[in-house]
Amino acid sequence: MCSSDLGDAPSKTSRSAMTDTKDIKPVIEVREHLLLGITYKGAEKFMAEELHIRSRTKGCMSFMPCCTDIYTQWKSAAECRKKYGYTEPGKNGSWIPQAYGDKLVCYELNEMMKIWLEKNNAKDKSVLEVLTEDPKYASKYKRYVGKAKAFLSHAQLEHPADLIDREMKDLDVGKQGLKGGSKIWIDCFSLRLCAKGAFVTDEVVEMVAQIGWTGVGLDPDFELYQRTFCLLETYATVKAKKRLYMMVHKKPFFCQLDICPCITCLPCCYKWPVKVDSEKATARAVEENDKIHDYIKNVVPGGHTGLNQVIERNISRALRVTAAQQVCACDACICLPVKIACMAGCPSCLELGDCCAYQVIEKCRRSEE
Repeated sequence: MCSSDLGDAPSKTSRSAMTDTKDIKPVIEVREHLLLGITYKGAEKFMAEELHIRSRTKGCMSFMPCCTDIYTQWKSAAECRKKYGYTEPGKNGSWIPQAYGDKLVCYELNEMMKIWLEKNNAKDKSVLEVLTEDPKYASKYKRYVGKAKAFLSHAQLEHPADLIDREMKDLDVGKQGLKGGSKIWIDCFSLRLCAKGAFVTDEVVEMVAQIGWTGVGLDPDFELYQRTFCLLETYATVKAKKRLYMMVHKKPFFCQLDICPCITCLPCCYKWPVKVDSEKATARAVEENDKIHDYIKNVVPGGHTGLNQVIERNISRALRVTAAQQVCACDACICLPVKIACMAGCPSCLELGDCCAYQVIEKCRRSEE
């Protein structure tokens, strides 16, 4: 999630109800626009036809990992900055070139979205509200927008191609109970980026719980979890006992080969063991960062130490589930010994509960019967 305000504060929130009384469930009102999502095809269309920063033409060798056309479809950082002017002196994005050089990052996507909202006289709305309410866009986009079925948590320092063409595209095919073509909550589309108002931590936690399925765009070094927003989003998912799905990108080259899905399960494709230090996590928006740290200290059992343990345990579990499902889906003969070993039920693995590859494979097998 980006550090922009969520908009005007909800009319009803109750942190005291969460912390003071166990028998009474808190009444937390999540505003309707925060529950909207967009499909991958809708996001792809918007980038190409409204922002004009992405070409929808695929390269002739897009099936080759080393010749993928993901980045070549996007305008360069220099082209985007010149077209929209958000990095000029005095503008909100003037700090970006010094921080990220000539790399295009999602912070810039947010700035372009803000400019688009301003041009459409919709500074008080989210992009998805405009796409469904404005007659000029409704006929083109309404079928792509609706109640979000998945929440996408990601870091703003990644390239928009990682966000749209890797993470959203990955969820679009359907993963771990999420149907293909589902509407996905994504900050730059769902938040009222230009609106000013109080950020309410409890509302974000409830929003993630109501959506009920979270995909996390994770870098191999887990830098994502140095951001307070991402920590909060993962904790909210775990707290509500909802699905947590991990997507690791920018792995070593051989981990991206399509020869066998199980190659992504190699230990070198991830940084182990998973370690999180939430007390050192930051966000660009100081006020929101402080509110999240306050929430961790006062609401999360065990404070920062307790949060670290919860995040580390559940990231590890989610990564193993994803790896196990890769093995389950693979028909290559080299994976057969792994499947047999998992189906035998390794005792140390079974102690990990639903992260065991054996259980995942059994679920896959039952679904095919």
